[in-house]
Amino acid sequence: MEAREDELNTTVWSKEMLAEECGRIFESLWDALNATTNKFGVLKPFATGKIITCKFKPPRALAHGIELHEPSGDGAAWSGAEWQSFLDESERAGWEIGHVEFRHTSIIFAPI
Repeated sequence: MEAREDELNTTVWSKEMLAEECGRIFESLWDALNATTNKFGVLKPFATGKIITCKFKPPRALAHGIELHEPSGDGAAWSGAEWQSFLDESERAGWEIGHVEFRHTSIIFAPI
């Protein structure tokens, strides 16, 4: 039975198993970010090949002065070096990272 499960994991469920493995990377990052006050220190060594930013619709005002910024599609694609530069510039400018939440609806495997 175990051999059959292993076979299914490498054939039928291979993409699902890979998605779970990739998801664990982000879950670990999420946990590390929320467990520390030095969030830039956690993000800077996190290796990225490419980051795709998103464009946002104009903010919508909610109660209590809260603004909702909803995505409207893909924005710029940043290399790992550009991402590092963004983090450095943001930290130097005095930005702080608050509580972090990740949400993903799918993992797309594409050639790098």
